[in-house]
Amino acid sequence: MKKLYPPVLLFNLILFSFNVYPQLSGDFITNTNFYVKDTSIGANTSQYKHEFSSSEAWLFLNYEIAGFKFNVRYDLFNNSPLLDPNEVYTKQGLAFYSVRKKIENLDITAGYFYDQFGTGIIFRAFEDRILGLDYAINGVRLAYEFSDKFRIKAFTGRQKNRFDVHPQVLKGVNIEKDFYLGDNLQFYSGAGLINRTLDQATINQLANEINSYKLEDRFVPKYNLFAFTFYNNMVYKGFSWYIEYARKSAEAIRSLSGDKFEFKEGQVLYSTLNYSRKGFGLSLQHKRSEGFSMRVSPFTSFLVGTINYMPPMSKQHAKVLPARYSISAQEAGEIASQAELTFSPSKKSTFMLNFSYVSNNSNKRLFREAYFEYYRKFSKSLNSTIGIQSVYYDKLTYENKLEDPVQTITPFTEIVYKIDKKKSMRTELQYLFTHQDHGDFLFALAEFNIAPNYSFSVSDMINTKPKKLDEVKHYYSFAAFYSLNQTRFGLAFVKQVEGVVCTGGVCRVEPAFSGFKFSVSTSF
Repeated sequence: MKKLYPPVLLFNLILFSFNVYPQLSGDFITNTNFYVKDTSIGANTSQYKHEFSSSEAWLFLNYEIAGFKFNVRYDLFNNSPLLDPNEVYTKQGLAFYSVRKKIENLDITAGYFYDQFGTGIIFRAFEDRILGLDYAINGVRLAYEFSDKFRIKAFTGRQKNRFDVHPQVLKGVNIEKDFYLGDNLQFYSGAGLINRTLDQATINQLANEINSYKLEDRFVPKYNLFAFTFYNNMVYKGFSWYIEYARKSAEAIRSLSGDKFEFKEGQVLYSTLNYSRKGFGLSLQHKRSEGFSMRVSPFTSFLVGTINYMPPMSKQHAKVLPARYSISAQEAGEIASQAELTFSPSKKSTFMLNFSYVSNNSNKRLFREAYFEYYRKFSKSLNSTIGIQSVYYDKLTYENKLEDPVQTITPFTEIVYKIDKKKSMRTELQYLFTHQDHGDFLFALAEFNIAPNYSFSVSDMINTKPKKLDEVKHYYSFAAFYSLNQTRFGLAFVKQVEGVVCTGGVCRVEPAFSGFKFSVSTSF
Protein backbone atom coordinates (compact mmCIF):
# COMPACT_ATOMS: atom_id res chain seq x y z
CA MET A 1 0.00 0.00 0.00
CA LYS A 2 1.39 3.42 -1.00
CA LYS A 3 2.23 5.61 1.99
CA LEU A 4 1.05 9.25 1.92
CA TYR A 5 3.19 11.89 3.63
CA PRO A 6 1.55 14.80 5.42
CA PRO A 7 2.19 18.11 3.59
CA VAL A 8 4.49 19.48 6.31
CA LEU A 9 6.62 16.31 6.36
CA LEU A 10 6.79 16.27 2.57
CA PHE A 11 7.92 19.94 2.56
CA ASN A 12 10.65 19.18 5.11
CA LEU A 13 11.84 16.22 3.04
CA ILE A 14 12.13 18.46 -0.02
CA LEU A 15 14.15 21.00 1.96
CA PHE A 16 16.39 18.25 3.34
CA SER A 17 16.99 16.85 -0.15
CA PHE A 18 18.23 20.27 -1.27
CA ASN A 19 20.12 20.76 2.01
CA VAL A 20 18.57 24.23 2.43
CA TYR A 21 16.37 25.91 5.00
CA PRO A 22 14.16 28.92 4.27
CA GLN A 23 14.74 32.23 6.04
CA LEU A 24 12.02 34.83 6.46
CA SER A 25 12.64 38.40 7.61
CA GLY A 26 11.03 41.78 7.14
CA ASP A 27 9.69 44.95 8.66
CA PHE A 28 6.40 46.78 9.07
CA ILE A 29 5.76 50.53 9.37
CA THR A 30 2.47 52.37 9.66
CA ASN A 31 1.58 56.02 10.25
CA THR A 32 -1.89 57.39 10.95
CA ASN A 33 -2.83 61.06 11.20
CA PHE A 34 -5.98 62.46 12.80
CA TYR A 35 -6.61 66.03 11.63
CA VAL A 36 -7.72 68.88 13.89
CA LYS A 37 -8.58 71.92 11.76
CA ASP A 38 -6.71 75.15 12.55
CA THR A 39 -7.22 77.81 9.89
CA SER A 40 -5.10 80.29 11.86
CA ILE A 41 -1.94 78.39 10.83
CA GLY A 42 -3.18 77.31 7.39
CA ALA A 43 -4.05 73.72 8.37
CA ASN A 44 -7.09 73.54 6.09
CA THR A 45 -6.46 71.00 3.31
CA SER A 46 -9.12 68.46 2.31
CA GLN A 47 -8.24 66.08 5.15
CA TYR A 48 -9.34 68.71 7.70
CA LYS A 49 -12.68 69.31 5.91
CA HIS A 50 -13.81 65.87 4.76
CA GLU A 51 -11.65 62.82 5.52
CA PHE A 52 -10.44 63.74 9.07
CA SER A 53 -7.78 61.01 9.05
CA SER A 54 -5.17 59.40 6.81
CA SER A 55 -2.97 56.30 6.96
CA GLU A 56 0.09 54.86 5.28
CA ALA A 57 1.53 51.38 5.83
CA TRP A 58 4.37 49.29 4.41
CA LEU A 59 4.95 45.57 4.96
CA PHE A 60 8.28 44.39 3.53
CA LEU A 61 9.13 40.65 3.38
CA ASN A 62 12.43 38.94 2.50
CA TYR A 63 12.44 35.21 1.86
CA GLU A 64 15.56 33.17 1.09
CA ILE A 65 15.66 29.55 -0.02
CA ALA A 66 18.05 27.49 -2.15
CA GLY A 67 20.11 30.57 -2.99
CA PHE A 68 17.09 32.53 -4.21
CA LYS A 69 16.09 35.81 -2.54
CA PHE A 70 12.48 36.90 -2.85
CA ASN A 71 11.39 40.41 -1.85
CA VAL A 72 7.86 41.74 -1.74
CA ARG A 73 6.34 44.91 -0.26
CA TYR A 74 2.69 45.73 0.36
CA ASP A 75 1.87 49.46 0.44
CA LEU A 76 -1.29 51.14 1.68
CA PHE A 77 -2.39 54.77 1.33
CA ASN A 78 -5.77 55.83 2.74
CA ASN A 79 -6.73 59.51 2.27
CA SER A 80 -2.98 60.14 2.25
CA PRO A 81 -1.25 63.47 1.47
CA LEU A 82 2.20 61.83 1.62
CA LEU A 83 2.79 61.48 -2.12
CA ASP A 84 1.39 64.95 -2.80
CA PRO A 85 0.67 67.32 0.13
CA ASN A 86 -2.28 68.84 -1.73
CA GLU A 87 -3.87 65.53 -2.71
CA VAL A 88 -6.10 62.92 -1.06
CA TYR A 89 -4.75 59.59 -2.32
CA THR A 90 -6.21 56.15 -1.61
CA LYS A 91 -4.83 52.90 -2.99
CA GLN A 92 -3.22 49.71 -1.78
CA GLY A 93 -1.54 46.62 -3.20
CA LEU A 94 1.81 45.06 -4.07
CA ALA A 95 4.17 47.95 -4.82
CA PHE A 96 7.53 46.15 -4.88
CA TYR A 97 8.63 42.62 -5.75
CA SER A 98 11.84 41.01 -6.93
CA VAL A 99 13.68 37.73 -7.34
CA ARG A 100 17.45 37.63 -6.93
CA LYS A 101 19.86 34.78 -7.58
CA LYS A 102 23.66 34.64 -7.55
CA ILE A 103 25.25 32.08 -9.86
CA GLU A 104 28.98 31.99 -9.14
CA ASN A 105 30.12 35.57 -9.98
CA LEU A 106 26.90 36.59 -11.72
CA ASP A 107 24.19 38.36 -9.69
CA ILE A 108 20.74 38.41 -11.36
CA THR A 109 17.76 40.50 -10.23
CA ALA A 110 14.33 40.53 -11.89
CA GLY A 111 11.53 42.83 -10.74
CA TYR A 112 12.05 46.01 -8.73
CA PHE A 113 15.49 47.05 -7.49
CA TYR A 114 17.48 50.01 -6.08
CA ASP A 115 20.95 51.02 -7.22
CA GLN A 116 23.16 53.97 -8.12
CA PHE A 117 26.22 54.83 -10.21
CA GLY A 118 28.97 56.70 -8.37
CA THR A 119 27.42 59.36 -6.14
CA GLY A 120 24.19 59.14 -8.13
CA ILE A 121 24.74 62.18 -10.35
CA ILE A 122 23.53 60.36 -13.49
CA PHE A 123 21.54 57.57 -11.83
CA ARG A 124 20.17 56.79 -8.41
CA ALA A 125 17.18 54.55 -7.67
CA PHE A 126 16.22 54.88 -4.00
CA GLU A 127 13.30 55.31 -1.62
CA ASP A 128 12.51 57.71 1.23
CA ARG A 129 9.25 56.94 2.99
CA ILE A 130 9.36 60.10 5.13
CA LEU A 131 8.98 62.20 1.96
CA GLY A 132 6.85 59.66 0.10
CA LEU A 133 9.52 59.00 -2.53
CA ASP A 134 10.15 55.72 -4.32
CA TYR A 135 12.33 55.69 -7.43
CA ALA A 136 12.70 51.90 -7.80
CA ILE A 137 13.32 50.47 -11.27
CA ASN A 138 11.18 47.59 -12.53
CA GLY A 139 13.24 45.50 -14.92
CA VAL A 140 16.30 43.26 -14.99
CA ARG A 141 19.67 43.96 -13.37
CA LEU A 142 22.87 41.97 -13.93
CA ALA A 143 26.09 42.37 -11.93
CA TYR A 144 29.29 40.41 -12.57
CA GLU A 145 32.45 40.34 -10.45
CA PHE A 146 35.55 39.49 -12.45
CA SER A 147 37.45 39.77 -9.14
CA ASP A 148 37.15 41.61 -5.85
CA LYS A 149 38.76 44.61 -7.62
CA PHE A 150 36.87 44.61 -10.94
CA ARG A 151 33.09 44.56 -11.42
CA ILE A 152 30.44 45.53 -13.94
CA LYS A 153 26.67 45.93 -13.72
CA ALA A 154 23.92 46.72 -16.21
CA PHE A 155 20.16 47.10 -16.15
CA THR A 156 17.11 47.89 -18.22
CA GLY A 157 13.66 48.81 -16.97
CA ARG A 158 11.16 51.54 -16.16
CA GLN A 159 10.89 53.76 -13.10
CA LYS A 160 8.21 53.13 -10.49
CA ASN A 161 5.25 55.51 -10.47
CA ARG A 162 3.17 54.76 -7.38
CA PHE A 163 1.60 51.33 -8.13
CA ASP A 164 2.52 51.49 -11.81
CA VAL A 165 5.60 52.44 -13.85
CA HIS A 166 6.41 55.39 -16.09
CA PRO A 167 6.24 54.48 -19.83
CA GLN A 168 9.79 55.66 -20.59
CA VAL A 169 12.56 53.03 -20.80
CA LEU A 170 15.86 53.35 -18.91
CA LYS A 171 19.08 51.45 -19.60
CA GLY A 172 22.46 51.72 -17.93
CA VAL A 173 25.89 50.16 -17.48
CA ASN A 174 28.51 50.82 -14.79
CA ILE A 175 32.14 49.60 -14.54
CA GLU A 176 34.36 49.90 -11.46
CA LYS A 177 38.02 48.99 -10.95
CA ASP A 178 40.18 49.25 -7.83
CA PHE A 179 43.92 49.87 -7.94
CA TYR A 180 46.21 49.25 -4.96
CA LEU A 181 49.62 50.91 -5.34
CA GLY A 182 51.30 49.98 -2.10
CA ASP A 183 49.92 49.95 1.43
CA ASN A 184 49.07 53.66 1.56
CA LEU A 185 47.86 54.54 -1.94
CA GLN A 186 44.64 53.28 -3.52
CA PHE A 187 42.49 54.38 -6.44
CA TYR A 188 38.81 53.47 -6.83
CA SER A 189 37.73 54.32 -10.38
CA GLY A 190 34.48 53.98 -12.27
CA ALA A 191 32.47 54.98 -15.33
CA GLY A 192 28.77 54.85 -16.07
CA LEU A 193 26.37 55.38 -18.96
CA ILE A 194 22.60 55.99 -18.82
CA ASN A 195 20.12 55.99 -21.73
CA ARG A 196 16.50 57.11 -21.46
CA THR A 197 14.09 56.61 -24.36
CA LEU A 198 10.84 58.58 -24.53
CA ASP A 199 7.63 56.83 -25.51
CA GLN A 200 5.70 57.91 -28.60
CA ALA A 201 2.90 59.61 -26.66
CA THR A 202 5.39 61.86 -24.86
CA ILE A 203 7.18 62.70 -28.12
CA ASN A 204 3.85 63.66 -29.73
CA GLN A 205 2.91 65.86 -26.76
CA LEU A 206 6.33 67.49 -26.81
CA ALA A 207 6.23 68.11 -30.57
CA ASN A 208 2.76 69.68 -30.35
CA GLU A 209 3.93 72.18 -27.74
CA ILE A 210 7.16 73.02 -29.59
CA ASN A 211 5.23 73.62 -32.82
CA SER A 212 3.24 76.34 -31.04
CA TYR A 213 6.43 78.38 -30.42
CA LYS A 214 7.84 81.10 -32.62
CA LEU A 215 9.89 79.72 -35.49
CA GLU A 216 13.23 80.78 -33.95
CA ASP A 217 12.40 78.90 -30.70
CA ARG A 218 11.48 75.59 -32.31
CA PHE A 219 13.67 72.48 -32.36
CA VAL A 220 13.35 68.77 -33.13
CA PRO A 221 12.82 66.76 -29.90
CA LYS A 222 14.96 63.68 -29.37
CA TYR A 223 13.71 60.24 -28.35
CA ASN A 224 16.93 59.41 -26.54
CA LEU A 225 18.90 61.02 -23.74
CA PHE A 226 22.45 59.83 -23.03
CA ALA A 227 24.43 60.68 -19.92
CA PHE A 228 27.86 59.45 -18.87
CA THR A 229 30.01 59.88 -15.79
CA PHE A 230 33.65 59.26 -14.85
CA TYR A 231 34.70 59.21 -11.20
CA ASN A 232 37.75 58.42 -9.14
CA ASN A 233 38.50 58.28 -5.44
CA MET A 234 42.16 58.46 -4.39
CA VAL A 235 43.06 57.46 -0.83
CA TYR A 236 46.51 58.23 0.57
CA LYS A 237 47.09 57.82 4.29
CA GLY A 238 44.76 60.36 5.94
CA PHE A 239 43.75 62.00 2.64
CA SER A 240 40.94 61.07 0.28
CA TRP A 241 40.11 62.95 -2.92
CA TYR A 242 36.97 62.19 -4.90
CA ILE A 243 36.27 63.75 -8.29
CA GLU A 244 33.44 63.10 -10.75
CA TYR A 245 32.58 64.59 -14.11
CA ALA A 246 29.23 63.94 -15.78
CA ARG A 247 27.72 65.12 -19.05
CA LYS A 248 24.35 64.62 -20.72
CA SER A 249 23.25 65.03 -24.32
CA ALA A 250 20.95 67.84 -25.43
CA GLU A 251 17.24 67.36 -24.75
CA ALA A 252 14.07 69.34 -24.08
CA ILE A 253 14.11 70.89 -20.59
CA ARG A 254 11.93 73.60 -19.07
CA SER A 255 13.34 77.13 -19.10
CA LEU A 256 13.86 78.94 -15.80
CA SER A 257 10.64 80.88 -16.36
CA GLY A 258 8.81 77.60 -17.03
CA ASP A 259 6.91 78.96 -20.02
CA LYS A 260 8.63 76.89 -22.72
CA PHE A 261 11.08 74.10 -23.49
CA GLU A 262 14.70 74.68 -24.49
CA PHE A 263 17.13 72.29 -26.21
CA LYS A 264 20.12 72.08 -23.88
CA GLU A 265 23.03 69.90 -22.88
CA GLY A 266 24.13 69.55 -19.27
CA GLN A 267 27.27 68.90 -17.26
CA VAL A 268 28.45 68.54 -13.66
CA LEU A 269 31.84 68.70 -11.99
CA TYR A 270 31.83 67.49 -8.39
CA SER A 271 34.75 67.01 -6.03
CA THR A 272 35.42 66.40 -2.34
CA LEU A 273 38.71 66.49 -0.45
CA ASN A 274 38.93 65.01 3.04
CA TYR A 275 41.73 64.85 5.57
CA SER A 276 41.59 63.32 9.02
CA ARG A 277 43.90 62.44 11.85
CA LYS A 278 43.40 62.03 15.58
CA GLY A 279 41.38 64.96 16.86
CA PHE A 280 41.22 66.79 13.52
CA GLY A 281 39.12 66.55 10.38
CA LEU A 282 38.75 68.73 7.30
CA SER A 283 36.28 68.33 4.44
CA LEU A 284 36.11 70.51 1.29
CA GLN A 285 33.45 70.14 -1.42
CA HIS A 286 32.83 71.92 -4.69
CA LYS A 287 30.23 71.44 -7.41
CA ARG A 288 29.55 73.24 -10.67
CA SER A 289 26.51 72.19 -12.68
CA GLU A 290 24.70 73.50 -15.73
CA GLY A 291 21.37 72.35 -17.14
CA PHE A 292 21.61 68.94 -15.50
CA SER A 293 17.94 67.98 -15.35
CA MET A 294 17.53 64.19 -15.60
CA ARG A 295 13.94 62.97 -15.58
CA VAL A 296 11.92 60.17 -17.11
CA SER A 297 9.96 62.82 -19.03
CA PRO A 298 10.30 66.57 -19.70
CA PHE A 299 6.73 66.93 -18.39
CA THR A 300 7.44 65.68 -14.86
CA SER A 301 8.36 68.26 -12.24
CA PHE A 302 9.48 68.72 -8.65
CA LEU A 303 10.17 65.30 -7.08
CA VAL A 304 8.27 63.21 -9.66
CA GLY A 305 10.22 61.15 -12.20
CA THR A 306 13.72 62.10 -11.06
CA ILE A 307 16.39 59.71 -12.38
CA ASN A 308 19.44 61.01 -10.55
CA TYR A 309 20.58 62.59 -7.28
CA MET A 310 22.54 65.82 -7.04
CA PRO A 311 24.39 66.21 -3.71
CA PRO A 312 23.28 69.46 -2.03
CA MET A 313 26.07 71.73 -0.83
CA SER A 314 24.83 72.41 2.70
CA LYS A 315 24.98 70.86 6.14
CA GLN A 316 22.29 68.33 7.03
CA HIS A 317 20.63 69.42 10.28
CA ALA A 318 18.78 67.40 12.92
CA LYS A 319 17.64 70.37 15.02
CA VAL A 320 14.33 72.00 14.09
CA LEU A 321 15.17 75.68 13.55
CA PRO A 322 18.62 75.25 11.95
CA ALA A 323 16.93 72.84 9.49
CA ARG A 324 14.11 75.25 8.65
CA TYR A 325 15.83 76.70 5.58
CA SER A 326 17.52 73.62 4.17
CA ILE A 327 18.14 73.36 0.43
CA SER A 328 18.22 70.89 -2.43
CA ALA A 329 20.44 71.05 -5.53
CA GLN A 330 19.23 73.13 -8.48
CA GLU A 331 18.67 71.35 -11.79
CA ALA A 332 19.07 74.57 -13.80
CA GLY A 333 22.62 74.89 -12.55
CA GLU A 334 24.63 76.19 -9.63
CA ILE A 335 28.12 76.90 -8.36
CA ALA A 336 28.38 75.57 -4.83
CA SER A 337 31.10 75.05 -2.24
CA GLN A 338 31.20 73.76 1.32
CA ALA A 339 33.92 73.44 3.96
CA GLU A 340 33.74 71.73 7.33
CA LEU A 341 36.38 71.71 10.07
CA THR A 342 36.25 69.48 13.15
CA PHE A 343 38.73 69.82 16.01
CA SER A 344 38.81 67.81 19.23
CA PRO A 345 41.56 69.04 21.61
CA SER A 346 40.52 66.32 24.06
CA LYS A 347 38.03 63.48 24.43
CA LYS A 348 35.71 65.89 26.23
CA SER A 349 35.62 68.77 23.74
CA THR A 350 34.84 69.10 20.04
CA PHE A 351 34.62 72.24 17.89
CA MET A 352 32.89 72.14 14.50
CA LEU A 353 32.74 74.90 11.88
CA ASN A 354 30.82 74.65 8.60
CA PHE A 355 30.46 77.15 5.77
CA SER A 356 28.58 76.74 2.48
CA TYR A 357 27.83 79.06 -0.41
CA VAL A 358 25.63 78.54 -3.48
CA SER A 359 25.12 80.83 -6.48
CA ASN A 360 23.59 80.38 -9.90
CA ASN A 361 25.70 80.38 -13.05
CA SER A 362 25.33 84.17 -13.28
CA ASN A 363 26.93 84.47 -9.83
CA LYS A 364 23.69 85.52 -8.13
CA ARG A 365 23.74 84.40 -4.51
CA LEU A 366 21.13 81.74 -3.74
CA PHE A 367 22.22 80.37 -0.37
CA ARG A 368 24.85 80.98 2.27
CA GLU A 369 25.27 79.28 5.63
CA ALA A 370 27.77 79.75 8.44
CA TYR A 371 27.49 77.25 11.29
CA PHE A 372 29.46 76.85 14.53
CA GLU A 373 29.02 74.14 17.17
CA TYR A 374 30.84 73.29 20.40
CA TYR A 375 30.35 70.00 22.23
CA ARG A 376 31.50 69.54 25.83
CA LYS A 377 31.37 66.42 27.98
CA PHE A 378 31.47 67.52 31.61
CA SER A 379 31.14 64.03 33.13
CA LYS A 380 29.73 60.59 32.42
CA SER A 381 26.31 62.01 33.29
CA LEU A 382 26.34 65.45 31.67
CA ASN A 383 27.17 66.82 28.23
CA SER A 384 26.05 69.85 26.26
CA THR A 385 26.20 71.43 22.81
CA ILE A 386 26.01 75.11 22.00
CA GLY A 387 26.16 76.78 18.60
CA ILE A 388 25.00 79.44 16.22
CA GLN A 389 23.91 79.49 12.59
CA SER A 390 23.53 82.27 10.04
CA VAL A 391 21.64 81.70 6.76
CA TYR A 392 20.81 83.56 3.53
CA TYR A 393 18.04 81.73 1.63
CA ASP A 394 16.44 82.71 -1.69
CA LYS A 395 12.71 81.92 -1.39
CA LEU A 396 12.03 82.32 -5.11
CA THR A 397 14.68 79.77 -6.08
CA TYR A 398 13.96 77.10 -3.47
CA GLU A 399 10.21 77.47 -2.91
CA ASN A 400 9.08 79.34 -6.06
CA LYS A 401 7.59 82.09 -3.89
CA LEU A 402 7.81 85.77 -4.83
CA GLU A 403 9.08 86.81 -1.41
CA ASP A 404 12.21 88.52 -0.16
CA PRO A 405 15.27 86.33 0.51
CA VAL A 406 15.38 85.13 4.12
CA GLN A 407 18.29 86.06 6.37
CA THR A 408 18.51 84.40 9.77
CA ILE A 409 20.65 84.12 12.88
CA THR A 410 19.90 81.08 15.04
CA PRO A 411 21.67 80.40 18.36
CA PHE A 412 20.93 77.02 19.97
CA THR A 413 21.86 74.78 22.86
CA GLU A 414 21.29 71.15 23.87
CA ILE A 415 21.88 69.54 27.28
CA VAL A 416 21.82 65.79 27.99
CA TYR A 417 21.81 64.56 31.60
CA LYS A 418 21.91 60.87 32.58
CA ILE A 419 20.03 60.50 35.87
CA ASP A 420 21.03 56.85 36.29
CA LYS A 421 21.71 53.81 34.10
CA LYS A 422 18.17 53.83 32.70
CA LYS A 423 16.87 57.38 33.00
CA SER A 424 18.06 60.43 31.05
CA MET A 425 16.87 63.95 30.30
CA ARG A 426 17.51 65.98 27.15
CA THR A 427 16.60 69.63 26.57
CA GLU A 428 16.90 71.90 23.53
CA LEU A 429 16.56 75.66 23.22
CA GLN A 430 16.76 77.50 19.89
CA TYR A 431 15.86 80.99 18.66
CA LEU A 432 15.60 82.03 15.00
CA PHE A 433 15.93 85.78 14.30
CA THR A 434 14.65 87.01 10.91
CA HIS A 435 12.77 89.98 9.45
CA GLN A 436 11.42 87.88 6.54
CA ASP A 437 9.07 84.95 5.90
CA HIS A 438 7.09 84.08 9.08
CA GLY A 439 9.35 86.12 11.36
CA ASP A 440 11.11 85.06 14.58
CA PHE A 441 10.70 81.63 16.17
CA LEU A 442 11.56 80.24 19.60
CA PHE A 443 11.83 76.46 19.97
CA ALA A 444 12.09 74.62 23.30
CA LEU A 445 12.04 70.87 23.94
CA ALA A 446 12.24 68.61 26.99
CA GLU A 447 12.64 64.85 26.55
CA PHE A 448 12.63 62.18 29.27
CA ASN A 449 13.83 58.64 28.48
CA ILE A 450 13.53 55.42 30.47
CA ALA A 451 15.67 52.82 28.71
CA PRO A 452 14.88 50.60 26.97
CA ASN A 453 11.10 51.08 26.83
CA TYR A 454 9.81 54.62 27.28
CA SER A 455 10.38 58.08 25.85
CA PHE A 456 8.33 61.23 26.47
CA SER A 457 8.75 64.71 25.01
CA VAL A 458 7.08 68.09 25.01
CA SER A 459 8.05 70.98 22.75
CA ASP A 460 6.81 74.35 21.61
CA MET A 461 7.77 76.38 18.55
CA ILE A 462 6.55 79.93 19.06
CA ASN A 463 6.20 82.46 16.25
CA THR A 464 7.24 85.28 18.61
CA LYS A 465 7.28 88.11 16.05
CA PRO A 466 4.89 86.93 13.31
CA LYS A 467 4.99 88.43 9.83
CA LYS A 468 2.16 86.44 8.26
CA LEU A 469 -0.18 86.06 11.25
CA ASP A 470 -2.00 88.65 13.33
CA GLU A 471 -0.88 87.24 16.66
CA VAL A 472 1.83 85.25 18.38
CA LYS A 473 1.28 81.58 17.54
CA HIS A 474 2.33 78.41 19.37
CA TYR A 475 3.19 75.22 17.46
CA TYR A 476 3.36 72.75 20.33
CA SER A 477 3.91 69.02 20.40
CA PHE A 478 3.39 66.26 22.97
CA ALA A 479 4.80 62.81 22.20
CA ALA A 480 5.14 59.42 23.88
CA PHE A 481 6.96 56.32 22.59
CA TYR A 482 7.00 52.76 23.84
CA SER A 483 9.57 50.20 22.62
CA LEU A 484 9.38 46.46 23.14
CA ASN A 485 12.21 44.46 21.59
CA GLN A 486 12.08 45.37 17.87
CA THR A 487 8.67 47.08 18.05
CA ARG A 488 8.12 50.80 18.66
CA PHE A 489 4.79 52.58 19.20
CA GLY A 490 4.41 56.36 19.00
CA LEU A 491 1.59 58.78 19.75
CA ALA A 492 1.87 62.56 19.44
CA PHE A 493 -0.21 65.70 19.20
CA VAL A 494 1.49 68.09 16.78
CA LYS A 495 1.09 71.59 15.43
CA GLN A 496 3.57 72.22 12.62
CA VAL A 497 4.25 75.40 10.65
CA GLU A 498 4.37 75.22 6.86
CA GLY A 499 7.85 74.95 5.43
CA VAL A 500 10.56 72.87 3.82
CA VAL A 501 11.04 69.31 5.02
CA CYS A 502 14.33 67.64 4.08
CA THR A 503 15.89 64.24 4.55
CA GLY A 504 19.15 63.05 3.03
CA GLY A 505 19.48 66.18 0.92
CA VAL A 506 16.05 65.78 -0.73
CA CYS A 507 13.54 68.50 0.19
CA ARG A 508 9.93 69.43 -0.39
CA VAL A 509 7.56 72.13 0.84
CA GLU A 510 4.82 70.83 3.15
CA PRO A 511 1.69 72.62 4.36
CA ALA A 512 0.98 73.30 8.03
CA PHE A 513 -0.24 70.39 10.17
CA SER A 514 -2.49 70.21 13.22
CA GLY A 515 -3.60 66.96 14.84
CA PHE A 516 -2.60 63.57 16.23
CA LYS A 517 0.04 61.24 14.81
CA PHE A 518 0.15 57.51 15.62
CA SER A 519 2.92 55.22 14.41
CA VAL A 520 4.05 51.61 14.73
CA SER A 521 7.29 50.14 13.42
CA THR A 522 8.72 46.66 13.88
CA SER A 523 11.16 44.22 12.33
CA PHE A 524 11.43 40.43 12.44
